[in-house]
Amino acid sequence: MFILVVVLAIYRSFQALSTKNFTTAEDPFVESKMFAPAGFIPTKAEREVMADWKAWNEKHGVGKDPAAANGK
Repeated sequence: MFILVVVLAIYRSFQALSTKNFTTAEDPFVESKMFAPAGFIPTKAEREVMADWKAWNEKHGVGKDPAAANGK
């Protein structure tokens, strides 16, 4: 299996170089819209950032249930 992957990678590399077709199927970079601490227990700095994110989300209505907002 490993050999097959290596052979196909080499083949696709030569194919891309010979045709000068360097397109990719990857999505473009998108800035993150959420925050999570790096570890299980957030540090003081991470707690401050989490508080900022929470305040921003509440101000802009992010994460609210649409049905609750409509009174349903």
